Amino acid sequence: QRFGSFVTQLDTKIGGFIEALEKTGQRKNTLIVFTSDNGGLHSGGNAYVSKVPPTPALSSNLPLRGQKNTLYEGGIRVCAFANWPGTLEPRKVSAPLHACDWMPTLTNLAGWNRPKDFKQDGIDAWPVITGKLQKPEPRNIYIPHPSGSVVNRAGWKLIEYKGKAKSELYHLEKDPYETSNLAEKMPDKVKELQAILQELKKDDVTKLPEDLLKEKN
Repeated sequence: QRFGSFVTQLDTKIGGFIEALEKTGQRKNTLIVFTSDNGGLHSGGNAYVSKVPPTPALSSNLPLRGQKNTLYEGGIRVCAFANWPGTLEPRKVSAPLHACDWMPTLTNLAGWNRPKDFKQDGIDAWPVITGKLQKPEPRNIYIPHPSGSVVNRAGWKLIEYKGKAKSELYHLEKDPYETSNLAEKMPDKVKELQAILQELKKDDVTKLPEDLLKEKN
């Protein structure tokens, strides 16, 4: 019943939003993106809607392993859809994208001229989303987290935990549910991905904009 209530509420709110776009003549000029930043959390109540007991009906990530705040696919991998009548044709995209790709994708669509010194982590994913780029080059999908880090490249995923010597290696193309840790069997692949991860970590520093810091001071 709770699951049905959540879906009904979400459907009603999104339906009202689309209705407003249609009434104002903006529907065909609007790209709608529906996604999330993490998988469901099934180890506690949901404070956003009320403090309710945990239940798989509301937050299961099956068949993926794990949940929010874990580095398994159930915690970091989510589905998404983009809808733009008259511009986007129906299709499915299986290429790995990162949440940070949405910023350059949307700002480029909006015609923003990025300053040359502007730094960003994501890429413009529009060619992949539209199908103009059918086979994108392999890229590093990097996930930093307080408990450790993940790098995913060409279907190979390495999990490195803080304060934990043992790494975890999974071949997601053959083992999407992360049932077989190949780290001990494939030490060379672990070293290869560890080197990539260390390079990515060098850039892993978030700084507040100078003007914002001045305002706070």
